[in-house]
Amino acid sequence: MRRSNEEWVYRAAGCGGGLLLAAGNLWGILAPLQLTGFLPVLLVDKTYKPGRQGLFLMGLYMGLAYTLPQMFVLRLPAPITAILIAVLTTVMVADVMLGVPAARRSPVNGAVAFASILVVVDGLNFTLVPMWGTAQSLGRCWSAYPRLIWFSGMTGITGMVFFIGLFQAFLAYMIVHRMAKSCFVFLLSICLCLAGGKVLSEQIHTAESHMVVAAVGWVQEESSGSTDLMSSEGFEELYASKVALAAQQGARLVVSPELAFEFSPRNRTEWLERFAGLSVRHHLFQIVGYYNQDQQDNRILFLSDTGEVLCEYVKTHLTPFEPFPSGGGHLQEIVIDGVPVGGMICQDDNFTDLSRRYGKRGIGVVAVPTLDWRAVQGAHLQNSIHRAIESNYAVVRAACDGISTIIGPDGRILAAMDHFRQGPGVIVSQIPVRRGITWFSRWGHWPAAFAALFLTGWMIIQWGKSYIRRHATQESSV
Repeated sequence: MRRSNEEWVYRAAGCGGGLLLAAGNLWGILAPLQLTGFLPVLLVDKTYKPGRQGLFLMGLYMGLAYTLPQMFVLRLPAPITAILIAVLTTVMVADVMLGVPAARRSPVNGAVAFASILVVVDGLNFTLVPMWGTAQSLGRCWSAYPRLIWFSGMTGITGMVFFIGLFQAFLAYMIVHRMAKSCFVFLLSICLCLAGGKVLSEQIHTAESHMVVAAVGWVQEESSGSTDLMSSEGFEELYASKVALAAQQGARLVVSPELAFEFSPRNRTEWLERFAGLSVRHHLFQIVGYYNQDQQDNRILFLSDTGEVLCEYVKTHLTPFEPFPSGGGHLQEIVIDGVPVGGMICQDDNFTDLSRRYGKRGIGVVAVPTLDWRAVQGAHLQNSIHRAIESNYAVVRAACDGISTIIGPDGRILAAMDHFRQGPGVIVSQIPVRRGITWFSRWGHWPAAFAALFLTGWMIIQWGKSYIRRHATQESSV
């Protein structure tokens, strides 16, 4: 009977923890709940000392409670949903079965080991199964608090995952051992270091210049029928008139959504002349998302304020089942009033390979034409904000069926429009342009490498201690 009761405790702890973690990913404002997500399983472990079966049970229920609510809300295609449920549940099982026993060892080393396991497992999750890149990361939702995660410019998104684990392992130890001094002092030191680093970061990363930018967006229903975007009337209503409004407010760059237009060999010249006319008339640059019928790929076109086609970029990271050839990661860059500007497309900003390369180049602004859908628009935006903080550039995100957003290099949203709620329109904002290469842009996900090295050394030491104890026991018995 006692074992049966314990199993229900394990299930409850797992479900409670999983729901706390999922709440933040579903509603970014609830991200702080993730700081208690692993606490139920850590406290149950210290009380009941479950074996492997008990740990597996907690991890399984935690994974299902974490994954199923998100999959219900996101409503992804069935094959993707099945894969993500399996993968993310496996991630939680690994976190609990490997991390919780590690946290038992000691207040400091155990907490660091627990946090390191979360980081390594999280990194493997979005690296080995890259369906949605870092959008699969546990730390995604913390972009709702950009001022709190300023250190992502040093650590990337995995730095937040490390802190989530470290905080809870210390908190569990403090609760069980009634405010153990070593834990309290260590945790306080970390918080003071983060606060001091925030002040120093604000002094180093000051804006060197400013630029006014704009993003035009709509929902697909608005570009059909009488307002067909490819017709002269639709083009004028949904795009050209919005470009004019942006120009009146001083915009030097206007970005359109992903696949906003379609060019064929037959009509390409006509469309380029139409866009060139807008650039010349309003004296601004444009980054235009379009389907290239000739090559059957997904691209963006960079036009100067004189109407010249400067370059084109082809989407690199395709969403599952997307029927386009990949562009191979060939980045493009233009200069607007001395500010280097780059571009990516939608799913590209779920990954950090392109964003880091832009960061290492010192890019000041990155345009991200996007095509979302209602259920996923919030999750995608959460993840997009991390790219700005990590690599210290502003983002101009023009969305079809989503949220057009202008994001500062510190992750703050300067302007936004949810086109499902507000309809077609344009957002305009002055953005600060910063220079300087962040640690993350230079070194990538180094916290994962640190965590792996720490765990290797820590396991060797634990094995050595265990060997010495066994050897001493054998000698004493003889």
